[in-house]
Amino acid sequence: MAINIKNYEKGIEEVRNGDIEIKILFESKDDLLSSSSKIVILDSSFNPPTVAHGGLALRAMRKLYTNSDCSIVFMLAVQNADKAFGPAALCHRVAMMELLGKSLRYTVDDVETTPEFALIVTKHARFVDKASAICEKFGPQLEQVYVVGYDTLIRLLDPKYYQTTVAEALSKFMATSKVICFARPGDNWGSVREQLKLVNDIKSGSLEPEVPSKWAARIFIYTVDDEVNELNGISSTTVRNAVKTKKWDIVKDQVPANVMEYIKSEHLYLE
Repeated sequence: MAINIKNYEKGIEEVRNGDIEIKILFESKDDLLSSSSKIVILDSSFNPPTVAHGGLALRAMRKLYTNSDCSIVFMLAVQNADKAFGPAALCHRVAMMELLGKSLRYTVDDVETTPEFALIVTKHARFVDKASAICEKFGPQLEQVYVVGYDTLIRLLDPKYYQTTVAEALSKFMATSKVICFARPGDNWGSVREQLKLVNDIKSGSLEPEVPSKWAARIFIYTVDDEVNELNGISSTTVRNAVKTKKWDIVKDQVPANVMEYIKSEHLYLE
């Protein structure tokens, strides 16, 4: 089935210019999110989507749930007008997100499986607001799991980003959502061991009252295994630079084949 780019353009404009907080633009089967009990959400700019985006979403899902329990959601914030038309228009990003979802595969008991997935656009920038909008649309029984980097997790728990206490600001978010992070060593965030220690610090109560100890059951930090480690060095920036210089051998290792063909056919990232 061909991608309906006009529908994507219309849906994006409804969110950007109207009162709609979130909108489903694609579901791999009818009423997917209405019938799901758990969703793993990867929120990004998808400019373009890479195999790292898909790999992290799949790994998060398989860490916490079985495929029958959970659907994947790729989410794009569309309210930032400064980024709306460059380097790729939002409608093209959503089209590539659809192709990314259709490329996902994993194996269970030697049987290749395709996960169910949906595409959502939102006008919200903060996780708290995104989760609230999803909760309002689908109900509090839908468990949301956000896949984040360690730097994002630290910002999420940082008091300087809130006018109230962290505990108060995130109380509703933590009631309906979980957060999963894959630890990676870095100059800014210390060793993997130091990153893994965060959950233990929360559990022990040493971060209270800002971060309640009960949140340790809602925050998951995993070490990077071989499957995730293979995603190192993959980034949307690398892809854009490689396309601009027509280094397609680099592009083909960083995006799914159907996304690469879309980039070529739509002449994206050439300027």
